[in-house]
Amino acid sequence: MGLAGVTALLIRLPYRPPVQNALYTGLLLLSAYAYLRFRCGLIPPLVVVFCLALSVATDVFGNAFELYGTRVGPIEFDDLAHVITAGLTLPAVMWLLDEVTRLRRQAVSVPLLAVLSTTATFSLSAYYEIVELWDELFLGGERLWGARDTPADLQWNLLGIVLAALVSAPVFARARRRPATRPHA
Repeated sequence: MGLAGVTALLIRLPYRPPVQNALYTGLLLLSAYAYLRFRCGLIPPLVVVFCLALSVATDVFGNAFELYGTRVGPIEFDDLAHVITAGLTLPAVMWLLDEVTRLRRQAVSVPLLAVLSTTATFSLSAYYEIVELWDELFLGGERLWGARDTPADLQWNLLGIVLAALVSAPVFARARRRPATRPHA
């Protein structure tokens, strides 16, 4: 259900008005929050929810102001958007993996958590590229800009993910050293 909701949001994202995208993104994030909170007993930190919302907002912003195909400083907005969106997704993946391993009473070091999160986030980026291809093949979309669009996008995604992992790992290590303020449900 969750993957279907994310796919439905992403496959037509560039073609919907920003307000509609904000509504759908909000409903999807609220549903994910409710599932994690009430079904799994996990409370996602607001910064995690904010990162995911900002990730989608970056793409919506680019579409709303027709920034795709324009340069932002030394790089194309498309490339910058891939760095930002993938990088902002990593903290959510890292938090979720950390929580799941803790609930299962598995000891996972922060460096290993960072590697696993990097791999999982890159897989999500690859899935997004497949969604773009499906849009192109089956729905008449015009999102692929040539034969090298997908590998170039994945290259920028990887850069954003690695940078986010380098920033997030020390934050997670520091958070683990602090005593818990509330037990997990």
